[in-house]
Amino acid sequence: MRSDRIKAMGRLNEEALQYFKVLADPTRLGILRLLARRELPVGELARELGATPNAVSQQLRLLRALSIVSARRRGRHVLYRIVADRLEAVLADIERVRALLTGGGIWGT
Repeated sequence: MRSDRIKAMGRLNEEALQYFKVLADPTRLGILRLLARRELPVGELARELGATPNAVSQQLRLLRALSIVSARRRGRHVLYRIVADRLEAVLADIERVRALLTGGGIWGT
């Protein structure tokens, strides 16, 4: 039983670690904060964040790689938005790691 918990913890740790790394960056958090309001193109995100479009594009690439953000073309612009169900799944994964680390976790009885 304990080895199953340790294996589960390892899988969740790897997934959660990727999300923690991505969410630990202030620019990426700023992007998510802005996209929580509405879809936005890179240029507008860059202006709001006081960053270059290239820097914002790099951060969006990481968020898209984890399927937290998606993009769609509208005319000449690409609009970015949060993938709400994916973000909820990320938060649920993080909660499972927290639960494993606290009562009932691998160090619990």
